[in-house]
Amino acid sequence: MKFEIGDAVALKSTGEEGILRSMDAKKNMAEVQINGIVFPVHLDALEHPYLNLFLKQKFVVKPTQKKHIDSVPVEKSQEKNATIAFENYGVHLVFVPIYNPANFDLDSIERAKVYLVNNTHEAFSFTYNFKNNNGQNFSIQSEVHSLGNFYIHNIEYEDLATGPYFELIGAQQLQKASTKLLQFEQNFQLKPKKLFQYIQEMQNKNTALFGIPVLQYEPDANILAAMQRNREAVKSAKSIAKTEKIAIQAATEKEIIETKIAQLKNVANKQAQTATTPKPIQAVKPKYNLVTHFANPFEVDLHIEKLVPQEVDIPHDAKLTLQLEYFLKALENAIINKQDRLVVIHGLGKGVLKAEIHGILNQTKEVHSYVNEYSHKFGFGSTEIFFNAKTE
Repeated sequence: MKFEIGDAVALKSTGEEGILRSMDAKKNMAEVQINGIVFPVHLDALEHPYLNLFLKQKFVVKPTQKKHIDSVPVEKSQEKNATIAFENYGVHLVFVPIYNPANFDLDSIERAKVYLVNNTHEAFSFTYNFKNNNGQNFSIQSEVHSLGNFYIHNIEYEDLATGPYFELIGAQQLQKASTKLLQFEQNFQLKPKKLFQYIQEMQNKNTALFGIPVLQYEPDANILAAMQRNREAVKSAKSIAKTEKIAIQAATEKEIIETKIAQLKNVANKQAQTATTPKPIQAVKPKYNLVTHFANPFEVDLHIEKLVPQEVDIPHDAKLTLQLEYFLKALENAIINKQDRLVVIHGLGKGVLKAEIHGILNQTKEVHSYVNEYSHKFGFGSTEIFFNAKTE
């Protein structure tokens, strides 16, 4: 019975299944791994595991409808262009290596997908033949659209690395009266040394494929101009999309700040309306200008006794809202006046006010950075804010 390294095998005596790790046909010996343990056995003591299953079960073979290659629909060019991209002008036989997910190097290539890539404005009918050293053949006749790609088949890496033969014959479907009929006929053997060179160049360029030219020719000036216009249009579209993304992001950040202010105001109103006293006491705001109130616009003290006269009684739950409103006004004033920094004195306490202030700073694009370090004047009760440099 013929086995290969890596085959699933079973012991005739016990029926245990394992994996064939090594084999010496001359000595009639092999090594089998079962449940993580590798031990030697005679080849005569092994059999394929599906043999018993085949003998024990009755299989009903359902007739399958034969599918001819002529009935396979040709893929549309827009669908193919979304599958693979190859920029060289002309017709190319392109190989896309498929790697083992656990590793991406030359030794981990499992197979390669083969495409016929047509980067011309003409459609071609073609015949493709493949033959490996084991005598296996594959042939197909079809057509590839202009600026389209045609998936042909998969080739196992073992077959690709042993010098297979390729044959491609094709001709332009519609000939223009003013031009010569475009056609190609290529016969070549992909030798291992050349294959390794292609793969090495592909990995050095950090690309996902490599191609072999089948038909190369220079397009006329009109086609070149159209291709250039198309590249410029794509580049312009990407630039516009990037600009729109930046504008949307800026508008979103502004909306976040405005929403935060509105939420704080709503919280203050709700707290005032739900107070248990007969006449809700709202937070009293000074009627003087913020810059006038704080003699130094670069330093804002948010202690409640600094914000309102001592004789005004403010509910405890409204103090935080009032402090945050003053902080937002001071922050807005610093941004408008293009200050390079601002020190906010929030005190220690339970850290609720500081946390709210830092959350607002994280959402303000004009803020470059901020630090809450120990100072001789305020200890850890202040945060110093640095703004982005303004360029005219």
